[in-house]
Amino acid sequence: MAVCLNWDSWDWRGDSWDFVVADEEGLRWVGVLGVTALSDAQLRVAEAIFDDMRDREFLPANEAYRDDSRKELDRRVLVDLLGLPGDKVMDALELLRLKWCSEPSVHGGKGTGP
Repeated sequence: MAVCLNWDSWDWRGDSWDFVVADEEGLRWVGVLGVTALSDAQLRVAEAIFDDMRDREFLPANEAYRDDSRKELDRRVLVDLLGLPGDKVMDALELLRLKWCSEPSVHGGKGTGP
Protein backbone atom coordinates (compact mmCIF):
# COMPACT_ATOMS: atom_id res chain seq x y z
CA MET A 1 0.00 0.00 0.00
CA ALA A 2 1.25 3.48 -0.84
CA VAL A 3 -0.29 6.90 -0.38
CA CYS A 4 0.39 9.99 -2.45
CA LEU A 5 0.84 12.95 -0.12
CA ASN A 6 -0.79 16.13 -1.38
CA TRP A 7 0.59 18.95 0.81
CA ASP A 8 4.17 19.89 -0.09
CA SER A 9 4.41 16.54 -1.80
CA TRP A 10 6.21 17.52 -4.98
CA ASP A 11 9.85 16.60 -5.40
CA TRP A 12 12.25 17.72 -8.11
CA ARG A 13 13.64 14.68 -9.93
CA GLY A 14 16.21 16.43 -12.10
CA ASP A 15 14.06 17.15 -15.12
CA SER A 16 10.51 16.98 -13.79
CA TRP A 17 8.39 17.28 -10.67
CA ASP A 18 7.02 14.05 -9.21
CA PHE A 19 4.64 13.31 -6.37
CA VAL A 20 6.28 11.98 -3.24
CA VAL A 21 4.79 8.66 -2.22
CA ALA A 22 4.81 7.39 1.36
CA ASP A 23 4.58 3.70 2.12
CA GLU A 24 2.86 2.19 5.15
CA GLU A 25 6.02 2.43 7.27
CA GLY A 26 6.39 6.14 6.49
CA LEU A 27 2.78 6.81 7.41
CA ARG A 28 3.36 5.52 10.96
CA TRP A 29 5.10 8.82 11.70
CA VAL A 30 2.24 11.06 10.51
CA GLY A 31 0.52 12.53 13.55
CA VAL A 32 -3.26 12.28 13.63
CA LEU A 33 -5.96 12.70 16.24
CA GLY A 34 -6.92 9.27 17.59
CA VAL A 35 -10.66 9.81 17.89
CA THR A 36 -11.12 6.36 19.40
CA ALA A 37 -9.23 7.66 22.47
CA LEU A 38 -11.73 10.48 23.09
CA SER A 39 -14.09 10.15 26.03
CA ASP A 40 -17.86 10.22 25.57
CA ALA A 41 -17.87 13.80 26.88
CA GLN A 42 -15.19 14.80 24.35
CA LEU A 43 -17.15 13.15 21.54
CA ARG A 44 -20.19 15.23 22.50
CA VAL A 45 -18.01 18.38 22.41
CA ALA A 46 -16.65 17.34 19.01
CA GLU A 47 -20.19 16.83 17.71
CA ALA A 48 -21.24 20.26 19.02
CA ILE A 49 -18.21 21.88 17.36
CA PHE A 50 -19.08 20.17 14.07
CA ASP A 51 -22.73 21.21 14.30
CA ASP A 52 -21.78 24.83 15.05
CA MET A 53 -19.06 25.11 12.41
CA ARG A 54 -20.21 22.99 9.46
CA ASP A 55 -21.94 25.82 7.59
CA ARG A 56 -19.26 28.43 8.24
CA GLU A 57 -17.43 30.10 5.41
CA PHE A 58 -13.65 29.62 5.49
CA LEU A 59 -11.06 31.60 3.56
CA PRO A 60 -8.57 29.66 1.44
CA ALA A 61 -5.88 27.98 3.54
CA ASN A 62 -3.23 30.47 2.38
CA GLU A 63 -5.23 33.18 4.20
CA ALA A 64 -5.45 31.30 7.50
CA TYR A 65 -3.71 34.15 9.33
CA ARG A 66 -6.81 36.36 8.85
CA ASP A 67 -9.58 33.75 8.85
CA ASP A 68 -11.72 34.22 11.98
CA SER A 69 -13.69 31.01 11.32
CA ARG A 70 -10.50 28.96 11.11
CA LYS A 71 -9.15 30.59 14.28
CA GLU A 72 -12.36 29.77 16.13
CA LEU A 73 -12.28 26.17 14.90
CA ASP A 74 -8.65 25.84 16.03
CA ARG A 75 -9.50 27.24 19.48
CA ARG A 76 -12.54 25.05 19.92
CA VAL A 77 -10.73 21.85 18.93
CA LEU A 78 -7.42 22.49 20.67
CA VAL A 79 -8.70 24.19 23.83
CA ASP A 80 -12.34 23.15 24.30
CA LEU A 81 -12.06 19.58 22.99
CA LEU A 82 -8.48 18.57 23.76
CA GLY A 83 -7.97 20.75 26.83
CA LEU A 84 -4.71 22.38 25.78
CA PRO A 85 -3.76 25.62 27.59
CA GLY A 86 -5.64 28.33 25.67
CA ASP A 87 -3.36 31.36 25.77
CA LYS A 88 -0.14 29.47 25.12
CA VAL A 89 -1.54 27.32 22.34
CA MET A 90 -3.37 30.12 20.56
CA ASP A 91 -0.38 32.48 20.75
CA ALA A 92 1.89 29.79 19.31
CA LEU A 93 -0.64 28.94 16.62
CA GLU A 94 -0.99 32.60 15.65
CA LEU A 95 2.77 32.80 15.07
CA LEU A 96 2.68 29.52 13.13
CA ARG A 97 -0.18 30.82 10.94
CA LEU A 98 1.73 34.01 10.13
CA LYS A 99 4.92 32.14 9.27
CA TRP A 100 3.11 29.47 7.23
CA CYS A 101 1.04 32.00 5.27
CA SER A 102 4.22 34.00 4.53
CA GLU A 103 5.80 31.01 2.76
CA PRO A 104 5.88 31.44 -1.03
CA SER A 105 4.87 27.81 -1.50
CA VAL A 106 1.69 28.56 0.49
CA HIS A 107 0.62 31.93 -0.94
CA GLY A 108 1.85 31.09 -4.44
CA GLY A 109 2.87 34.68 -5.18
CA LYS A 110 -0.66 35.98 -4.59
CA GLY A 111 -0.95 39.26 -2.72
CA THR A 112 -2.74 37.51 0.13
CA GLY A 113 0.13 37.00 2.56
CA PRO A 114 0.51 38.75 5.90
